[in-house]
Amino acid sequence: MKRNICAVVILFFIAVSFNCKKEDRTVARQGLINFVTGNVKIVNAQGAKADAKIGDSITEGMSVITSGDKSVADVYFGENAIKILGNTSVEVKTLVMNITKNSEQTVLFVNNGALFSSVKKLSKNDDYRIKSPTATAGVRGTDFLVEEKDGKANVACLEGKVECQNNTNPDADAVIIADREEVDVVRGEDMVKKQISQDRMNMLNIKLRITELREDIRRKYLQQKEEMRKYVEDQRQRDRTMVENQREGDRQRVEDQKARDRANIDAVKGDTTARQKESTEAAQSMMNQAKDAASSDSVKQGAKSQIDALRKRPTVQNPLQQNQ
Repeated sequence: MKRNICAVVILFFIAVSFNCKKEDRTVARQGLINFVTGNVKIVNAQGAKADAKIGDSITEGMSVITSGDKSVADVYFGENAIKILGNTSVEVKTLVMNITKNSEQTVLFVNNGALFSSVKKLSKNDDYRIKSPTATAGVRGTDFLVEEKDGKANVACLEGKVECQNNTNPDADAVIIADREEVDVVRGEDMVKKQISQDRMNMLNIKLRITELREDIRRKYLQQKEEMRKYVEDQRQRDRTMVENQREGDRQRVEDQKARDRANIDAVKGDTTARQKESTEAAQSMMNQAKDAASSDSVKQGAKSQIDALRKRPTVQNPLQQNQ
């Protein structure tokens, strides 16, 4: 029974540990278009297209498509911003706040064209990645360009550090590029980083300049941020309450199981004591009976001995009979 109690306690701690590893809870984030020029379309998750306008929200599952060399769109995702260059198609794969990890997760996919990212210094658990059919670029905080064209990619880091992975060769080691370095990512070839030429650097600095965040967009962003903060805090409180209720229920179940185990142990002990008592009483009764029997046989044996002794004594004749 003690083993049963130990097993229940172990199961309780396993259950608590399992609850601690609960699935991540996320809430959707939004990006805001801050600048548009040329032919820029927004495609929602259902495939419907609309002209992009300043202030439009960009959410997970949407795509932004620019047609023509001079078509450009700037989109802010909180404090991070992207510039979508001409003839580019970008899909928002992931855009969420992870409540469990207290982190922001952003994954954008460049089907073709060029996308420039200006990323603030991220927190420990934040995840910001740009993917294309050929390459994946992950950062901690930097300015960099990812371009996908004709089945190959180029990743150029203007400032900071970028980790580059060749998607066509996932077993190959990643390459880290830093300030003013770039790498071509080609199917079946090793990645070799190189310095960005000064002429290309000057061109990139002009071409990739992101429009300053408009005041009305900033207000909208701050409003969204406050709404998200409140939602996240409320959700965390609900999660804490749920976890506490779960733990209390687990503790109660353990206590109930302990009580049942103690009752079973007491019942077994009581049954054993009763049986021992019955056995003792039976043994005592048998001993008493044996004693009684032994006493009776002793008396009978003594009487028999006396009778036998009397029988063996010589017979004394009557004096009168002797005189006759």
